[in-house]
Amino acid sequence: MNRRTFLKTSALAGASASVLASDLVASPSSTPYASLSSGGPVILSTWDFKLPVNQTALATMEKGGSVLDAVEAAINIVEADPKTTSVGRGGYPDRDGHLTLDACIMDTKGNAGSVVFLEHIMHPISVARRVMEKTPHVMLAGEGALQFAVEQGFPKEDLLSDGAREAWKKWLSESHYQPPIGEKNHDTIGLLALD
Repeated sequence: MNRRTFLKTSALAGASASVLASDLVASPSSTPYASLSSGGPVILSTWDFKLPVNQTALATMEKGGSVLDAVEAAINIVEADPKTTSVGRGGYPDRDGHLTLDACIMDTKGNAGSVVFLEHIMHPISVARRVMEKTPHVMLAGEGALQFAVEQGFPKEDLLSDGAREAWKKWLSESHYQPPIGEKNHDTIGLLALD
């Protein structure tokens, strides 16, 4: 079994086990998934974005969109939310005040696209999808990712929200920047759509 097949099989098995273990019983205000009552697709999220994001993914599929369309539409909501401080528009900048974003996406055949260290583009998940569909690459980074995004028609924007800017200024005034050795910070979101 090759690496991609192993990863895809493991992800699907884990997601299926989670759904089956819960018997799809949870109150609408606390459930991390959305599902058609007739048993069709099931949408699971790994973070606490809950129903609005999952319902967007489900609605996209109900209107004939693919699983990939559903994932992209759902993640677009998170990326545009200035209240989400871990990723997207509301994300906190680095110590120099630069908001850089990462995203990756994979289709059902194991094809993948990603962008890292991307600045000024609202929807990195959409750029990652274009990398997968329009280039021979799997990842574009920094200036190369930005150049590609602009060439693909994505507008450059100042994404730093007022809240993130204020939090950064406060951090600058109080911090004596010295990251702990060996400590890592992994801010990622995931959405899995099972069709």
